Formats: sequence, structure tokens, C-alpha cells
Amino acid sequence: MASVRGTNAICYIGGTKVPLANEWSLDIEQEKMEAPHAFVCPSSAASAWTNRSGGYFSASFSISALYDDSDDSPIDAALGDAKLKVLLYPHCETTTHYWVGDFWLDISQTTSVDDYSTLDISGESTGQIQWAGTDVSASASMSPSASGSASGSASQSPSASASASASASASASG
Repeated sequence: MASVRGTNAICYIGGTKVPLANEWSLDIEQEKMEAPHAFVCPSSAASAWTNRSGGYFSASFSISALYDDSDDSPIDAALGDAKLKVLLYPHCETTTHYWVGDFWLDISQTTSVDDYSTLDISGESTGQIQWAGTDVSASASMSPSASGSASGSASQSPSASASASASASASASG
């Protein structure tokens, strides 16, 4: 297994590359349901454990980017009041390994005297997200093969020219 350096990561929101992105993260959670407790006799109290089972999955992402005043596409996307397809590539030259899903977006801009102006874009999934790759580590129910391939992603995959610009400004965390 080869390690992946984050300096070549790339992100797309609604089919548009996020300019000057320098970090992204994706969190997938499964709710845990606690089984109801029953009376336990004191002699067996040592074996009285809480039982939990898995529930529904949810996902959220965040992208940090330097603010680019020549490209307002991330701001326009967040203000568009619509769910958008998000693609997160750990490496811009490996277009067969990426996360994809539909998300509702939030955006935050930070500007200070002693640092660059930044945009933080985050979102919550509208349903199932998928991992497109050959070594799927997520559960079978979340893999593209379980529900068909990730549609519309081929036209949004990074090109060689995007690779050169992304390697200078993008890095993935996690």
C-alpha cells in the first residue's frame, strides 16, 4: 500500500474545482442505538454491559481554502440553496479513488490582519455517499458497486493541467 501525500489533493463542488484548497476532511458516522436495560441480579452484575447496535449512517465534510477574489464559485455554490455533488480526491492524478455524494453546504469566511483571508466550506450529506476505488475499506452498503457507479464523476475528474496547479496549493488531511 502506497502512502498518499496530501499536497496533491483536489476538491470539486457542483462540478467546479475549489480554488486554492489546502485541506479537506470527510467524516462518516453511524448512530449507535443502546439496547434497553433489564434488571440484573447482583451476583451477575460483573457481566452487566450496555449493548449497542448500529443505526443510520451520516456524513459531513469540510474544505479549507485561501480566498481567491477572482473566483466566487464556492460562495455562489453555498448561497445557491440546493444540494450539490461533492467529489474529494486524495490525489489529483489518481482519478479512480475518490469520495462522492450530495451535500447541503455552509460557508464561513475569515479575514484577519495577520493572516490570509480563508474560506471554510462544509456540508452535511443528503443520503448515502460513496467511495470509488479498488480497495474499498467502507462497508459494502456504502461502496459504489453496491448501488451502481458514481454518476457524473468522469467529466469532473482532474486533468493533467489541474494537477500542476493543485500540487502547489492543495493538501488533504486524514
